[in-house]
Amino acid sequence: MGGIKQFVVMDSGFYSADTFDLLRHWGFEHVSLGGKSNLRLRDGRRLKDVQRGECVELDTLPGVKLYASWVTLPRAGQFKRFYVLDTLPGGGRTLTRRHKRRWLIESFFKSAKYDFGLNEIRLRTETGTPQYPTLFRGT
Repeated sequence: MGGIKQFVVMDSGFYSADTFDLLRHWGFEHVSLGGKSNLRLRDGRRLKDVQRGECVELDTLPGVKLYASWVTLPRAGQFKRFYVLDTLPGGGRTLTRRHKRRWLIESFFKSAKYDFGLNEIRLRTETGTPQYPTLFRGT
């Protein structure tokens, strides 16, 4: 894809074997995704049981080698681990640094939703757009 390394950063709710096949078809070789601590690995363990930088395979993504890490952040007076899985190897800092770019995108969406009033829009199908003619038709 040109001279610039491009990669996909996604949330754990959006990945599947089909998604990875499609991304590879489009030429993306590098994918970074968030993962939940209870994700089951091919060897029977859970994601929460891995070492930083360890190469793992998810039960739901056979044949896809992923490198695991996490970051621990304060949330509501407690510390919570956020897991990262990446198709490229790296230590804990490298993997989390790559994945944190996702939070720039999340910040944009949060701002769009709450600063511009888009949090009331629920678009799951095309039929939802007529409820918001000024946003989508410029009227």
